[in-house]
Amino acid sequence: MSFNRLDAKIQKLLTKTQLAEQMCVQPRTIDNWMKVGLVPYLKIGKTVRFEFSSVMEKLKSYELGGER
Repeated sequence: MSFNRLDAKIQKLLTKTQLAEQMCVQPRTIDNWMKVGLVPYLKIGKTVRFEFSSVMEKLKSYELGGER
């Protein structure tokens, strides 16, 4: 992967606050979703980041009553 593509991918990563705003929930809800494995995330040191498209794919895989 070229540096430019890697840099573009990194810029697409969201903070917990940004993801919460996009999802119209509180950051604490994102914490809860992380604990139960509902949203994928990257942890770099103490920093947590989310790729919005990956989060949406994971959430779409769930229906009422459980995972597809």
